[in-house]
Amino acid sequence: MHNFLTNRPGDLAKEEILSAVGILRDIYAETDRAAVIISAIKLEDLLTRLLKTYLLPHDKKKETFLSNGGPVSNLNAKIELSYRLGLINHDCLKVLRRIKKIRNDFAHTIAGKSLNDEPHVHKIKDISKDFEKLIKYNELKQIVKTAYPKGKDKPSDDFRIIIYFLQIYLIKILETTTPISGK
Repeated sequence: MHNFLTNRPGDLAKEEILSAVGILRDIYAETDRAAVIISAIKLEDLLTRLLKTYLLPHDKKKETFLSNGGPVSNLNAKIELSYRLGLINHDCLKVLRRIKKIRNDFAHTIAGKSLNDEPHVHKIKDISKDFEKLIKYNELKQIVKTAYPKGKDKPSDDFRIIIYFLQIYLIKILETTTPISGK
């Protein structure tokens, strides 16, 4: 297993990064608006899976706690609960909160939006700084840009690459999460 969660050089093997490039291609194929909204849905799905893995199983036929209008059925609640349970650290919490704010902006505005315009440029720079604390983002970004030189150094490219690595990061957490024990 790689030391991806420890923020040391060599955390994620180059082969592992390149093998997951399909995720990045899918995100690049979309407009900024679609990329933001779809990315948030994918992140919410990973958080749901993480919480389902950790929490005791529900005792009903149909899960209502994490879905269907339940108390933890939205992205914000899943982010906050994942942090409060210790499943994600504070840096990951900050990254996810910032992404949620961008998602909300794109989801609740009819007019065309671009990740290359303010206030998103500033928000993405902040996400990049927080994400660098989580993983060696700048090093990993260069590997991806070499393998998949679709864009330049625009904020929209950074957003997509961050989403790519954040998904891998959450998958790594998911793989190492064990359920809490019931009494």
